[in-house]
Amino acid sequence: MKIFKIYLAYVALLAMIMTSCSKEDNPDSPDGPAGEEMVALSFNSILKDFNEGRAPIYKQSEANPVNQGENAIPACSDDAPTAIRVAILDENDEWVSGDQFFEIPVIPNGDGGWMTEETDDIELPEGEYSLEYFAVLSGENIVYIAPREDDDYGPAEYQNFVDDALPIDIDLREGVKKYVDVEVLCYDEHFVYSYGYLFFDFEEVDIVYLCLFGNYCDEDGRHYPAEFRFDVWALNDDEADPKGDLLYSDENETGTYDNGDFYADPLCIALPDYGEGEEDVYYGELSLYNPETETWSLIRMGAFSQHDVESLELTGEDIPAGYDSASNYYHFREGACSNQDDSDPCLFSEPTNEGEHYSNDFDGDDEKDFISITGIDGNYDNVTTNSPSNTPGNGTMQDEGTYGFFASPSDVHSNWIGTLPDTGNMLIINGEDDIANTAPYFVISESEVCPGADYFVTFNLVNVLDEDNGGAANNVDLQVRVNGSVLPGVTITAPYDNGNQQWLKVGLRLKANGNGEFEVRFENAETAANGNDFAIDNVVISNDPGIIDGTEDITVVQ
Repeated sequence: MKIFKIYLAYVALLAMIMTSCSKEDNPDSPDGPAGEEMVALSFNSILKDFNEGRAPIYKQSEANPVNQGENAIPACSDDAPTAIRVAILDENDEWVSGDQFFEIPVIPNGDGGWMTEETDDIELPEGEYSLEYFAVLSGENIVYIAPREDDDYGPAEYQNFVDDALPIDIDLREGVKKYVDVEVLCYDEHFVYSYGYLFFDFEEVDIVYLCLFGNYCDEDGRHYPAEFRFDVWALNDDEADPKGDLLYSDENETGTYDNGDFYADPLCIALPDYGEGEEDVYYGELSLYNPETETWSLIRMGAFSQHDVESLELTGEDIPAGYDSASNYYHFREGACSNQDDSDPCLFSEPTNEGEHYSNDFDGDDEKDFISITGIDGNYDNVTTNSPSNTPGNGTMQDEGTYGFFASPSDVHSNWIGTLPDTGNMLIINGEDDIANTAPYFVISESEVCPGADYFVTFNLVNVLDEDNGGAANNVDLQVRVNGSVLPGVTITAPYDNGNQQWLKVGLRLKANGNGEFEVRFENAETAANGNDFAIDNVVISNDPGIIDGTEDITVVQ
């Protein structure tokens, strides 16, 4: 812990009559028309060894097990302080510095500490003030900071580490030298959400509160209080990476009563409500702790808004014991909890994995019913096990207007490319030569999902034409129709490259409709009968944005 003393020295201003005007007659006087006397503030810092302040931190750790372990105490910097940064409110709750910090240089005081250089940056009239922000800088970087004890500007978790956390009241009186001790802690940006300044702004920022608690059910259906961690980020504009700035990360408090019963408290977090422009949207991940393996498992994830939080309302047994409020609470249930679901099943999504999301490489039995691929639209027939084409003379081993599952496009037509690397079976569409039937192709759908929920689709696509047949359009151009509407300006193109085509990876972000369904149709964007022969493979559908990892050749966002 380090202690900084604010030295408030009264400075008598000498009135010197330089003209025939008095201060009352001179409204342009820097001290105001009444000649109001000012009090100058200077700061003297005593930099003690941080270890001397560890006793209150240990006490905090005992009260809050979350802060135990290797990272219990934020890392300290070896950089020498160069300045202090402060923000002060007056008795009318107005910032005395407008919308800027006071920053005052410091110099060594000869006793191993630091003191502010003589400055007139801070001169205030007699009155009541509140120190709202206090940090020690090295260059432009914060090296020490005074923790807050309230959550006016965000979550405050380190207030018990010091004897007197901010805000600190300052009573300025004429003729009095006043010293105010300000205790600071080492500043570590990895713990930025714990000091109480996460949303600090000279403009007021409202706070949105969200409280979470849950139960874990074993294989017999028995409920246990859940030990969990919740991480929240501002929602990123990057569709492939929704995690923006980290806003909060913490675990709920757990323990064991003297009778041996395990307990777990709800976790309440504070998030910024900026109140301007578009609605505030966040991205959260909820992880469950397994004490047997001492590991965390991600169980819920997704974007959520201020409106989502404020719409939460618990009833009956969902309300946690000992809590009067039923608002802004989210109750989750994980495991074999019979037919019981989360209090709001659509606030977050369960993360998918290889065993839960739809994935089809067309190498096994899954291609028989398509699972989430509901079929090939139009007059297309499955010819995987049908007899060969009736017109093999033109190189067509399977009829036009058919589809099937083959290891090589050349199994369908002699004028198509051969086996592609790193693949087994693939879904091959032999485009209809009847122009009236060229448009409809394959359809992917999901039902019983949360209204407006995001889903992510990836698949491989290749143009199978080997030799130019002299047609007007050899490229494969697909338009995308989602929930009945064509996405404007979107065309997925698999180009023809003289038979040298390779797989293209396509990624799409889609939204379920208001009924909790989504359907995506890939249709031929051309009217000609050419350019409608292609293959797809490795179709994946998931609510995990991580499946779109930036390696896609084509990315479509609804």
